[in-house]
Amino acid sequence: MKGSKKSNFTDVMLTVDFKFTVSIFLMMLAFVEYTKTPDLAHSLCLWGMGFSCLGDLCLMDYAMVPRRVFKGKQFYVGAGFFAIAHIIYRQMFRSLTPDKTIWGIGEWISTAILLVFCVLLLFVRFNRKSPFFMGLAGFYTSTIFMTLAAAITSVVALEGRHIWAMIGVISFVVSDFFLLIREVKKDTPTVRKLIWVFYPIAQILIIMGI
Repeated sequence: MKGSKKSNFTDVMLTVDFKFTVSIFLMMLAFVEYTKTPDLAHSLCLWGMGFSCLGDLCLMDYAMVPRRVFKGKQFYVGAGFFAIAHIIYRQMFRSLTPDKTIWGIGEWISTAILLVFCVLLLFVRFNRKSPFFMGLAGFYTSTIFMTLAAAITSVVALEGRHIWAMIGVISFVVSDFFLLIREVKKDTPTVRKLIWVFYPIAQILIIMGI
């Protein structure tokens, strides 16, 4: 019986209804946190979560508006919404950092990680994808690593404050790594589940950690 319940739950994780419910919950959580502390950082967090929700609707292939409006291109539109969300999240972390210098320790660390990540990709045999897709993937990867840069810089500048939000960004990177695997390497139920394990954790830590 226990095994059956576990199997049923993991199957539910792949349904659109489950993903939509998680997205709405995250949006509500961001709104509640903003009403409790209506400052610039929480306002930016709410906007970032809003664009993330729009991205969710596209990436989960929701059968209503995204599929009908974008007609097969909803993945690209969803990735665009998430890129905007990460740009907003970057500004959120920058607003928390007292030292507003453009290039901090986080930028150095995240740039090094990004370079290592790009080198590792050279050894991966990708399934055939369009140049536009690979260009969008590169741009999106850059935006999330710049968010990570701002998060690390903020944590270092504030001596450990907002560290959970930084861990949330790292969880976001892991989630997007599995998303990349799904799109260009191998699409399996396990990969899809891992995306929806790390993604909600990422958003909750970011929302609650700022």
